[in-house]
Amino acid sequence: MRSNRLPTVWALLLATSAAFTQSPATATMHVNNVQAKFQADGTLFNDGQQGQFVPMEAGLAQKTLMRHSGIWMVGMDPGLNLKGSVSVNNRSNFQPGGLTQETPFIYDFNKIWKVSCADIQQHLAGYQDNGIVDNPDAALFGFPSQGNSFFEQYNPGLPLPFTPQGLAGFYDSTQDATYDPDKGEYPSMEVRGCALNRYPEEQSWFVFHDRAVHPSSLAPLNMEIQAQVFAYKTPQPSLLNNAVFVRYKLINRSDDLLDSCFVGIYSDFDIGNPDDDFIDCIPDRQIMYGYNGDTNDEDGFGSSVPCNTNWMVVNFVIYETNYFFFCNYTAALKCFLPYDLGEVRGL
Repeated sequence: MRSNRLPTVWALLLATSAAFTQSPATATMHVNNVQAKFQADGTLFNDGQQGQFVPMEAGLAQKTLMRHSGIWMVGMDPGLNLKGSVSVNNRSNFQPGGLTQETPFIYDFNKIWKVSCADIQQHLAGYQDNGIVDNPDAALFGFPSQGNSFFEQYNPGLPLPFTPQGLAGFYDSTQDATYDPDKGEYPSMEVRGCALNRYPEEQSWFVFHDRAVHPSSLAPLNMEIQAQVFAYKTPQPSLLNNAVFVRYKLINRSDDLLDSCFVGIYSDFDIGNPDDDFIDCIPDRQIMYGYNGDTNDEDGFGSSVPCNTNWMVVNFVIYETNYFFFCNYTAALKCFLPYDLGEVRGL
């Protein structure tokens, strides 16, 4: 199906190219009714060959709803030179790792760190018992949060960089701006307006950048993007059980300001059989969705056809959270309309 993007205008600061020969690390999230795969270079819902955003709900065929998704950004530097980075169906301008403004400029983080709700609950139970974490969990003690003194012990050969903008979010119970898992601290969702002591069913964190060879021929922005993918699992029926959240934190690593900057999400919807799909949008809710052209998805989902939705939630200057979910429908695509940002934040 023809791919579409939902651009959002941002007032951004900005950020220079290196070859990357490794394959990006991959991870799969399947804690609710969605099985989703993503890569450390920012590629979402693709395993390098085919789409991987699959509804795992009774009565639905296990076929992908999306071929690929990823972040796009363009803007002009003070000299009015157009710069930008895109990710289109396994052709990406991004590579794993983060950026610094000092030599060697790139830190090699080709890895995805994953923590589950069960990991955190076990960690807290052990700490609250006697104030000591008797059985350190590698997922928590090796998490890439600011100042983690245990990081290199659990990630051999990967020094933890220091950045004023921070790394992966965490609950800082000691209020010292340093991640101390031995003091009962743990990874959390770093979303504005949400308390940092909240954690989802599962969360993953990785970092990527555009200081790379660009197949698009666009000049790079020198932008670092920290990504957090997370999902919920609720005991009662809820659209949250059909959703995967992706939160981006964009950090300017160049000395230039960027004017006329556009940031958007590229999404190539494949609703089972991709040859009869359509898209639509709800602009005032920043929602776009893909759906089948009729009630029968030939060679795909058959008569039980879900739709796939991309809900963009923009928080101020450098934060963007996307809410990818699917829902079933018969005649109308209204099942997601009662949900708003306030309800999600209230979890």
